[in-house]
Amino acid sequence: MFATIESFWHRLRRRLSRNEWALRHLGLSACEGASEEPGLLLIQIDGLSRRQLEAAMATGRMPFLRRLRDHGQYPLHTFYSGLPSTTPAVQGELYYGVRTGVPAFSFLDRSLGEMGILFDPDWARRFEEKFAAQGDGLLKGGSSWSNIFSGGAAPEESNFCVAHVGFGDAWRAGPVLSILAFLLLQLPAMLRITCLVILELLIGLPEAARGILRGQWFSQELGMVLSRMCVGVALREIVAIGGKVDVTRGLPIVHLNFLGYDELAHRRGPGSRFAHWSLRGIDRAIKDLYLAAYRSQRRDYHVWIFSDHGQEDTHSFATEHPEGIKTVVAECVEMMLATHAAWRARSNGHPLPQLFRRA
Repeated sequence: MFATIESFWHRLRRRLSRNEWALRHLGLSACEGASEEPGLLLIQIDGLSRRQLEAAMATGRMPFLRRLRDHGQYPLHTFYSGLPSTTPAVQGELYYGVRTGVPAFSFLDRSLGEMGILFDPDWARRFEEKFAAQGDGLLKGGSSWSNIFSGGAAPEESNFCVAHVGFGDAWRAGPVLSILAFLLLQLPAMLRITCLVILELLIGLPEAARGILRGQWFSQELGMVLSRMCVGVALREIVAIGGKVDVTRGLPIVHLNFLGYDELAHRRGPGSRFAHWSLRGIDRAIKDLYLAAYRSQRRDYHVWIFSDHGQEDTHSFATEHPEGIKTVVAECVEMMLATHAAWRARSNGHPLPQLFRRA
């Protein structure tokens, strides 16, 4: 009898699910007959180091992740990002197995004589095509949300990815009435997004004013207010909604990336209250995704939560050594020449300016 009641409850909840309604009204494909097959939901918190994660859990900013850890479901492991410690390099290795495939987030390409930056769709696409030539990506058959690369996901399943800018094709090319129907189905979420955006505006403007009074650039502070609203709230909520729809569809692998903390940590520091403020919203979004994956009737999901790299508090080299790097290197070379015979023999009596030119 209890099995019958439970089965009826699952069928009723599935019939009333907004995500199920979204599948029907948006015409999205679903994986049927794979309910016993494993699936993987990858949730990335961009730029969050282990130290800051543990601090956020200790101060109550991430209660859901703390609960997962304390109940023994999720042990903490240190994740080595590799070099360079940037999102594009980590995702290049994660998706395609290519180590150190990206020189930096921004760099000088001497062969082209241009500055490359991985926020530029052309540069991101160029690198991904090079990686994809070596084999299929990890996300083939799945979906990619708010990442640098698509990871092998089809263009219509690559949403807010730099290499495929904008909504995926299923969202861009969908009938207007279907999209409106989806928005109506997600009306509670849309209202929440609106309220949160207004709240971020009310909090962000005084914070920006304090930054300007401390000597920060007006344009950068204004940009941070917009980033808090668009990336920290609106994009986070839309990505979470899309991820829940995709696990309801039963896609074999889904990867979502939450950017809000990383954006704010770059501006005020990784341990700042300014940056940690965003973690509560990310924690709630992870909880919603975790429950959606657990309840999915089309795939048996594992949920992995990780960060691609971690931001740390540092001192600026220019502040610590205002005389510049050339002077510091020269002092080191002079010290080595004075104390090590091997260095003296190798220098062949060349003065320091010639040694710099040889380097």
